[in-house]
Amino acid sequence: MRKAIFKREMEASFRAFSVSDDIQGKVLKILFENPLDITKQYLLKEGFTSAQLIADSLQADIKEEKLIADICSLFQIDDDLELPFSLREQLARKEKIAVIVGAGVSKLLGTPLWGELATMAIKYLHEKGLLTFAEAEKIILESISPKQKMSIFHERLPKNAALDFYERVFSETEGKRNPYDDLVMLDIPKFTLNIDHNFWNALDRKYLKDEQKGSKPIHAFTDFKEDTPIVNNCIYQIHGSYKNLARYSIITMRDYLDYYFSATGFREFLKRVFSEYAFIFLGCGMEEFEILQELVKSGKQHHVLLGTYLSDTNLLRIRKNYFQKTLEMHACGYYLDFSGYDRLLDVIDSWVKKINFELNGGFYTKTGEFNDVKF
Repeated sequence: MRKAIFKREMEASFRAFSVSDDIQGKVLKILFENPLDITKQYLLKEGFTSAQLIADSLQADIKEEKLIADICSLFQIDDDLELPFSLREQLARKEKIAVIVGAGVSKLLGTPLWGELATMAIKYLHEKGLLTFAEAEKIILESISPKQKMSIFHERLPKNAALDFYERVFSETEGKRNPYDDLVMLDIPKFTLNIDHNFWNALDRKYLKDEQKGSKPIHAFTDFKEDTPIVNNCIYQIHGSYKNLARYSIITMRDYLDYYFSATGFREFLKRVFSEYAFIFLGCGMEEFEILQELVKSGKQHHVLLGTYLSDTNLLRIRKNYFQKTLEMHACGYYLDFSGYDRLLDVIDSWVKKINFELNGGFYTKTGEFNDVKF
């Protein structure tokens, strides 16, 4: 919840309910640290940590329940939990939808981001005596991309000898809320740009727990071809798996050049899926979009979720314009103000429920069921 609101927001509530000056004064005194300041915002007192506490504190002096509910709503921020209108339209039209995740989703489980992974890899080379301390520090501090640092890593340590490093980095963290357990509830194709197994492990857990198991889940992470079938009960690891690096993985600069610009089967596979499906990008960084930008311009309306702050609405607009004009994608924000990037957990949980509702018929189908009720 918000800890500050603009005074005009409170004034609008007072006007809407024709609140007397006496009651206005009581509300401001009960809730805010600075009711008499000339600043543009009211600061909520520290003791208020939930909307329920705000409601409880007001009920002794204010009997108008609708006014109390309206005031409480000023502090609730949940518009990022709603599906964007363009995605709801696509779902209503029964367009094909798919989800694709990047390192930002696995980060919620303690898995490093791409840049963090590159730093850990260079330190590992020093630990193994393949770089001096000075060499490792200079490479880490050098302004080169994570892909370039990972290229140095695998130049010194071949992929077939690096399993110990990746096993250490990608070991799953117990006891954390797992976003993938929500995402596997979506009955749509599921893709990841990560080489960890978090998404696959969640789908495998779902299969083992499901009383009506149905078809066994598929783990696709090697040898993508133009005609590779797309099914819902599968995790497509398009950059490969850390457990099978030597056979297929996209990590180094050479890998990206080979697969994204030379490997016809791989490119045609991606072109096909991006032209057939409207993708929802979660936890993906700008580096991924630099590589994918020509592939996502397929005529489909893709969506990307971006972390933002309530005070950065103009910056979010600039980023939205970039995605729309450069990549022809719709960008929407989720708020980092209150729980940081953990907010993505709440957004994923909410979006999954709402997407599943739409996939199962949505509002119009559900209300239409009343026609069959016999009185």
